Amino acid sequence: SSGINAEWTKDPCELHEGHWSWDNKDGFMISYFGLECDRSYATLAASLFFIPGAVAGLMVFGFVSDRFGRRVATATALISSLIVGIGQAVASNFELFLVLRTLNGFCCIGFQANYVTFRNEYFPSSARP
Repeated sequence: SSGINAEWTKDPCELHEGHWSWDNKDGFMISYFGLECDRSYATLAASLFFIPGAVAGLMVFGFVSDRFGRRVATATALISSLIVGIGQAVASNFELFLVLRTLNGFCCIGFQANYVTFRNEYFPSSARP
């Protein structure tokens, strides 16, 4: 006998629940929401759900900044991003996390796009890119 327990060499996804534990090397989201094994595909959803929110945020916050000014749009996006980020951190299930992730994309991109333009307005037009 080689001294190696056959149970230790198996794929953890093939073992019965309770016979293994994750070492959390892949991150908090995977272990907290139970995205191991048969739900491992869902880890990509967190990135994918950010993109539609970002696209919508560019359009909406572009309109808001033109209508109400860049300062209002930037402050609104920043405060909204803070609130959504806190909600994301305390999300109780993965579906709620994905909804908040989409809203996070909406707010973060709205802030970034407006902030760059807002910041450039303080420079003379000859120094702007």
